[in-house]
Amino acid sequence: MEDCEIIGILIEFIGEIIFGSDNSYNDYSESVEDD
Repeated sequence: MEDCEIIGILIEFIGEIIFGSDNSYNDYSESVEDD
């Protein structure tokens, strides 16, 4: 697992904690998976 992928997961996880089920970081996680 690459660092960028780990970071994407962490950001998505933290984003859910802060914003609930909001998809603010969805675009970021998709761009990471597009690697």
